[in-house]
Amino acid sequence: MANQFPEWTNEHIQFLKDNYLKMTDEEMGIVLNRSKEGVKTKRTRLKLKREKPLLPNKTKEKTELYSEENSKAQLVRIFNIIKRPPTKEDAKLYKMKPTRDWYVDKHGSIENACAYYGLIEKPLSVEERMDISIIELRNITEQLGRIPFCSEYEEMKIKGYTKYPLQKHFNMPYSKICEEYLSDYIEIIPNGYKKCSICKQIKELFEFGDHLHSVSNLRCSCKLCDYLKRNTIINPIGWSKEECRIIIDNILNEKIIYINDLCEILHRDLEDIINILSKNIKISNKPLNVKYNCSYCGKEESKPLSVYLKNKECFCSSECYWNFKRECEPKGEDHPSYNRVGKKCDNCGEDIKVIPWGIENYHHNFCSQKCYWEFRSKYYIVKNIHNLV
Repeated sequence: MANQFPEWTNEHIQFLKDNYLKMTDEEMGIVLNRSKEGVKTKRTRLKLKREKPLLPNKTKEKTELYSEENSKAQLVRIFNIIKRPPTKEDAKLYKMKPTRDWYVDKHGSIENACAYYGLIEKPLSVEERMDISIIELRNITEQLGRIPFCSEYEEMKIKGYTKYPLQKHFNMPYSKICEEYLSDYIEIIPNGYKKCSICKQIKELFEFGDHLHSVSNLRCSCKLCDYLKRNTIINPIGWSKEECRIIIDNILNEKIIYINDLCEILHRDLEDIINILSKNIKISNKPLNVKYNCSYCGKEESKPLSVYLKNKECFCSSECYWNFKRECEPKGEDHPSYNRVGKKCDNCGEDIKVIPWGIENYHHNFCSQKCYWEFRSKYYIVKNIHNLV
């Protein structure tokens, strides 16, 4: 491994002999571009001992201890290693803190010192960076055709101020800066409206959800974009994506009272809309009412969608329900549940209709109570009991 420090020359040794009683090992190491331990080891080998430990002379001017030539050489050497102006951490790592402090006192900052020696371009002043920031902000706005969002502004390669230092310098939020310096590009939004950050549409305030930690107490994106971001909607066959968005938008923002109103907007049948709401689009905590006509009297009423789906016939009252069952519901053989089987009465031989359960569980079947008691009077006595078996 190559030695980090150069070999000791006669000039270095002579400098060490002349100054070891005046300067500390650290101070001589800075001048000779060596470490404190290296200077101490060489001094020990040369048997240059001090009677008392030498403390740094705080009253002595720094220009006497660190000549500009040696300081420049050290600064250039560190800059060539790290390829940038050294920070406080770099100065501590490479043991050049006194040199860096001297440059900060003389030039105002280490960046100005590097620019003075031609290592970097001259740093911009606060006013110059402010002007460049406004120019770059205008250029980005022209490229996008609108005012850039904070994330877009941060992603650009900005030479001037970025978002947060720009806000700190002007002492105003980013939106106010855009209003003042980009008034030509600002889209005029009337009171009571807000622009969605996802779909970029201007909508009314009630179409945005609540957000307690924002300035306006509203979310940046509208309810429709938030719903589509959280849920994956698979368009059913025969339905377009735009039609599904219209259904979700009207229900989330409560623009309609009844689902029937969507029939006029989409020019679709009520049953088609109910089918897509019950199978494909699930929206909770929102009223979904269906307007219908009573199956008996024809009166117009409304019910929740879940109740409407459970009943084939809907009624406005219990009175209409029982009147419908009494008058309109099929009876006898016309009823869908009719399943009686033909059989003869065991007493008089008349044809009767009996349910299958009665044939399986009863030994005898009768057409009336009269036949039943006649049959009992004949056979349910002691001397005729054997005829029943």
